Formats: sequence, structure tokens, C-alpha cells
Amino acid sequence: MFKSTIIALSILISLPIQAAVDCKAEFKKHLKTDLKLNHIEFDQTQNSGFRALGNKGCYKEAADLVELYIEKHNSKDLTMRWHVAQLRALSGDNKKAAENAKLSLTSNEQSKLSPLKWNDYVLASVGFFEGKKDILIHHRNMVAKAKDEHFGNELNLKMLDKLIKHFGKSYDYASNAE
Repeated sequence: MFKSTIIALSILISLPIQAAVDCKAEFKKHLKTDLKLNHIEFDQTQNSGFRALGNKGCYKEAADLVELYIEKHNSKDLTMRWHVAQLRALSGDNKKAAENAKLSLTSNEQSKLSPLKWNDYVLASVGFFEGKKDILIHHRNMVAKAKDEHFGNELNLKMLDKLIKHFGKSYDYASNAE
């Protein structure tokens, strides 16, 4: 037993230790190149644009980069604001997450015409960010009623159910939990 413990410890000690990511340095690197990317490269391509920072756990810096991109390109794309909201929440800044999420809401007219219950999804998430479970549940139920009307509703419903199940925990924990 003692011998196997020593062997296990020696293996553990010999494993390479992954260095912590220097998010500030990564941000500076991406700041030099990523603001020049087109929208698809910056926003919709894995390991490119803000996603390269987010994939490394640099959520605050990724959100900062998206906000700079929005400003530089005068972007009106609501999904960009939603990504800022998610990244702020992942970094633990629920106040800024809620503020940015509200900026991603569609107009009432668009909302009524679309089978995707985007606004309800966003408002449910805002309920989570603001610690208002009743709002989270109310808007989750609106998404649930329309889950068969658009594939996005079913996907969003799964996320909202995670937020309810793990209410009171961090967004990072809740959104990544099973």
C-alpha cells in the first residue's frame, strides 16, 4: 500500500503543470489583431475573436474585447450584446451581465412575429443574474410553451432549466452543470 502511494505521488508530481493563462497579456495580443476581423471571424468562429479569450477562461477580457469591437464597428447586432452579457456573467459580474442582456432584447414587434422566444429567454436569464427566481421561472415557462415552435426554444429551455436547478450558484457553475 505504502509503495503504491509513493508511485502514485511520483506520477502526479511528474505530470506537467499547466501554467495559468495571463489574461491581460492575451487581451493585449488580441486587441492588436481582432478588432480588424470581420463580424463572422470575430463573433461566429471558434478560437477566433473574443472566443479565443473566452475559451481560455478570460471572460472579463473577452467581454471587454467585444465591447471595444461593438464601439469600433458601431455594431447594432443584438447577439454581440448577448455575448457580452454571458461573458460578464461567467466572470461573476451579474450586474453588468443584466445590463447587457437587456440591451440584447428585440423590439416588441419583432418578438411577436418570431417563433423564437428570444426575449423570454433573455428576461429569464436576467432573472437569474438579478437573483429573482420568480422572473426566471415565469419567462422559462413562456419559452417552454413554445419549445416546439423553434429549435432554439428547446435549446434555451435546457439552459434555463439548469439555471433554475442551480439557482443561487454562479452563472459559470450553473451553465456548465448537468
